[in-house]
This record gives sequence, C-alpha cells and structure tokens, in this order.
Amino acid sequence: MHIKSVGLLFLLTIGVGWASEPLSLVVMEIENRSGESSLDSRTLTEVIELHVVNMRRFRVVERQKLDRILTEQKLNQSGLTEKQVAQVGLLVGASKAIVGSLSRVGKNYLLLLRLIDTSTATIEEVAELREGSLEALLDRMDEPVRKLLRKTGEATSSQKTQGETSSQKTSEQPVASSQQQTKETSSDTTEETDESALERLVREAKEKLRQRQASQTPSETSSSPSDKEGSEEALAVSPKKEVDAVWKDLQNNRWGFVLQLGIAGDAQVYPRKWNFLGVGFGLFTLENQIYVGWEYAFLVPQAYLMVGYQQGLFPSVEGYLLGVQHGLINSVKISAMGWQAGFLNTVEENMLGVQQGFINVSGDLKGVQMGFINVAKEVRGVQVGFLNTAKSLYGVQLGFLNTSGKNGLPFMVGINIGW
Repeated sequence: MHIKSVGLLFLLTIGVGWASEPLSLVVMEIENRSGESSLDSRTLTEVIELHVVNMRRFRVVERQKLDRILTEQKLNQSGLTEKQVAQVGLLVGASKAIVGSLSRVGKNYLLLLRLIDTSTATIEEVAELREGSLEALLDRMDEPVRKLLRKTGEATSSQKTQGETSSQKTSEQPVASSQQQTKETSSDTTEETDESALERLVREAKEKLRQRQASQTPSETSSSPSDKEGSEEALAVSPKKEVDAVWKDLQNNRWGFVLQLGIAGDAQVYPRKWNFLGVGFGLFTLENQIYVGWEYAFLVPQAYLMVGYQQGLFPSVEGYLLGVQHGLINSVKISAMGWQAGFLNTVEENMLGVQQGFINVSGDLKGVQMGFINVAKEVRGVQVGFLNTAKSLYGVQLGFLNTSGKNGLPFMVGINIGW
C-alpha cells in the first residue's frame, strides 16, 4: 500500500511538472525601416524581449544561442521568410517566434508584430502600435506584446514534446531565458532585476532620441522647400511599402474557401489566423486575417485586410479596407478605399471614397463625407453636413457651420472653399 502511494505521488508530481512547463518563445530582431538611426533594431528587440519576460509566462530563448544558430545556418536576422523563422525557431527549441518591424507611415510610427507558430510556419496573431513620436511608442510598447500573446499561455503537452524533440536535435542544453538565469542566482530579486533592466533600456533609448533632437542644427530642423517635398514624397511611399510587407506576411497563411461559419472567438470553421475567400456568417463574431468576399456577424465581423462587403453591428478592419462597411459603428485602423455607411464611421489614416452617417471621422479624406457631423484632418473633396470641420481644406464644405484650420476660412456659414 505504501509503495502504491509513493508511485501515485510520483506520477502526480510528473503531471504537475509537465502541465506547468512554460511555452518556449524566441524574439527575432525587429527591423527598423523608419529611417530613425537613434533607435536601433537591437534596442527595439531587447525592449520587446524584456516585456515578454516580465509576463512570467514564457521561456525566452537566449540571444547568444539565437545568434549562434543564425551563424551556423548562414542567415541574417532581417528579411527572413515565415518558413525560415520557423526553421530557426525549431532549431533553438522554440514553439513560437515573434517577428516585427518599425516603419514610418505618414506622420506616425508603426510598430507591427507577428506571432509565428514554428511547427506550421503560419502567422497566429498580428498586433500593431501607432504613435506620433518614438518616445510615446517606447512607453506603450508593452501593449502590442500583450495583445500578441493574449491567447498564448503555458505550453500544452504536445507543444512541450515538440520543443524538447527540436532542442535535443541541436543541443542537450535546455533553452534558457534571462529570467531563468537570474532565478538560479537569486529568485528573490528576479522581478526587480527584469523590471529595472527594462526601465533602464527605455530610459537610455529616450536619452539618445533627446540628444539627437538637441544636436540638430536649425538647417536640419527647418529644411528647404525642395527637401520638404522630397521627405513628403518619401513618406508617401511608406504606406505602399507597408502594405507590401503585410501582404507578403499574410499571404503565406492557409486559405479557407466558399463558406465560413462561426459562433464567437475561436469557435468557427476556419481558424482566425487563416485567410478566407467566400461568404461567412457569424452568430456573434467572425474573424480572418485576409477576408475576400462577404463577411457578416451580428456583433463584430473583423479582418486585417478586408476586400468586399463587411456587415454587422460593429464591423472592424484592423488594417485596410477595399470595399464596403455597413453597420452601426464602422471602424478602419489604417486606410480605406470604398464606402462606409453607419451611425458612426471612422478611418484613422486615409479615406478614399464616401463616408455616410450621423458622425464621420477621417484622417486624410479624398472623397465625400455626408452626415450631421463631419471631421477630417485634411479634406480633398467635399464635406456635407450640419457641422463640418477640417484642419486643412483643399475642397468644399457645405453646411450650417464650417470650420477650417488653414487654406479655407476659419469659420463660415453655408459654404467654405479651400484651395
């Protein structure tokens, strides 16, 4: 009887250890495409890595081990495909990999992160952060990390088996994180050490940015008209480059076809990380990365790139819309080309087309806003409503109250024209 009790206790101990094994994760170097040299890729990567470590849910692969594997495979940190990232992740014993880039889109900085499953080489999650300054972006960098990993917890038994098999092929040493290494020396000071390291890294990065701003000469800060035109032209190309990068990343995902059915969250025929072409119906929510066709959900139909017709109470596009949004509250995070119809319509960056509703809000508008209240940063078209407001007006405002920051009259009743 005593032997049976000891055996049962031994099995329970193994089971607890098996279930509590944290998921192994590798953070690939974040590409800096913004042209801002004072914030290098290594610093960006280390900040994100420390945010992951501070979540206390993952085993982060050592940077030295990653560099050694990349050298052995004769690969660069940047420009890797999903398959190459997955291959490297398996070689270092990681179940998941984080890749990303920092770009300049218009007047904002865009941090785009993607979570890759190393066993399937597919993108599981996409998270982004947009800020007008790099200092503000550094302060909020934990938000996209937490969003990216919100549904990724401790490793399942199958993930553990796969991670162990991969690591055994390359090394008998277990994958270690800076968190675990610190625990070996002093378990009481791990949290303080990780947090202080993160604070120090962010503080040093901000200091570099301030020094760069302070060292700029007046001629650098106030460039000539030709220089401004060149910089505006360069920034105008950035959104296209970002679309190309997103498209390249997302097109490697698996595709579902014809009919998509869902209830809420992950309860749908084709997984959320897949792309879909066809017609979809969701009881509460429905989501795919690239959606081509008609997407309907009672509450929230969602996609990163939507091409077609999206309908529901709260339609949401995290990236780009090419088509129609029809709902109570319609939102597009980056750019839209088409038509929004609802009570409240919002496009954060660029709107090329028509917004029709009670309240319409847009970044740069090239088209028409028709509603009771119309708001845009820059208008190159027509605003028709009771209250129309624009920071820059290169078109016509028709309404009872019309306001413009520049180019048009500051306040005008009836009609206001800017040029």
